[in-house]
Amino acid sequence: MTEQSQSHTIQKPPRLAMISSLAGLGHVSLTAALPVVSVLGVQPCPLPSSILSGHLAYPAVYKTDLTGQMAEYLAVWEKLNTRFDGMYIGYLADAGQAALLTEILDRKYTGEKNSPAALLSGNRLLAPHARVLVDPVMADHGKPYASVTRAHIDSMKKLAALADILTPNLTEACLLTATPYREDGWDIPSLTELCRKLDPESQKQIVITGVKTESYLCNFLWEHGAIAAVTYENAGASRPGTGDIFASILASHMVLGHDLETAAKQATAFISACIADSEEAGILLREGVLLEPNLYRLMPPQTD
Repeated sequence: MTEQSQSHTIQKPPRLAMISSLAGLGHVSLTAALPVVSVLGVQPCPLPSSILSGHLAYPAVYKTDLTGQMAEYLAVWEKLNTRFDGMYIGYLADAGQAALLTEILDRKYTGEKNSPAALLSGNRLLAPHARVLVDPVMADHGKPYASVTRAHIDSMKKLAALADILTPNLTEACLLTATPYREDGWDIPSLTELCRKLDPESQKQIVITGVKTESYLCNFLWEHGAIAAVTYENAGASRPGTGDIFASILASHMVLGHDLETAAKQATAFISACIADSEEAGILLREGVLLEPNLYRLMPPQTD
């Protein structure tokens, strides 16, 4: 027996398909999510939904929409008999991308030659045990992003219905349920009702992020009808990319088989530390959080 095998057993990491945008600047979407997933011991397999020079808060942005390439990309994965232990879906550029993924996950194929999903013979990309996390990135601070249309919101509702785990911020949860948005004044009954609208059959796990209550900030958890809250203090101003980091931590724990509350607590503590360090270092808001120096906080405990 080698010295290495005596000390620990090397195991193949679970594989996570990650569908989101790739932004060069700002520590958002896949740029932020990929290192987070890797350091947690999961293999990230990215599919960019679009390529951007930086997130949309920058004064100038180059953007290439990859809607036309997504189905062919997935078809090659299927041809190679690739199987994923889970899927993370983040920022989607438009309603068409959400509709494509809905069709694939719902295993409903039109059979038409001009249907993008017809390139795939069936949803063979996900292993039988696989679960899907959808982060419905569409809005913040009470308003949809400028590029988000009513068709986009309606298409995202259908995709969200197929998620095992859903991680909207408060604005997105209100959009998905046609609930009037308010910045504060939320309590346990009103948050519970919001989750019930998102999951009327109590089959999902949901985390509504960044909720302001009368006395604290919280991430509100709904697990098949049971509720909990992970509370935290405001470490600084809201920054781009924190939702992507939060969702990627949850997706990693999802494929590792860990419970939702443990994942949410780690994600909350990690993001709070990143924001605090960013404030101390004077990082511009549009540059997101100081991610790389904090990745060590996510390292799993080492065993001999």
